[in-house]
Amino acid sequence: SIPIFNGYNTKRSINQAKIQIEQNKLQLQQSEQMLIKSIQQAFYDAKAAFKQYQAAKTNVEALELSFHYTQKRYDVGLINYVDYSDALNKLNKAKSDLLNAKYEYVFRIKILDFYQGKKIDL
Repeated sequence: SIPIFNGYNTKRSINQAKIQIEQNKLQLQQSEQMLIKSIQQAFYDAKAAFKQYQAAKTNVEALELSFHYTQKRYDVGLINYVDYSDALNKLNKAKSDLLNAKYEYVFRIKILDFYQGKKIDL
């Protein structure tokens, strides 16, 4: 038997399919917007990490100079071992902070490389 009148099932199915297509388009747009937002955030994170790295590098340079003079003062007996040790500890902490900042920056750049479709080499 050939159904002549099927209670608008075909029309309803077509309308549901059209609605599903529109929902899928909206979902795609949302996904694209989320991706753009993630890429922008990755860019800003990389910029911030680079600035942190530059600041840490400047700090190490300043503390190296300071420690150089501290060591000279210690060598001639103008300061005690506690002050010398404190200056050395500050320098070592700054160097550690510099390494952390460097690797944070490299990590953020690798995230940007990933978004650009570049091969990730470690």
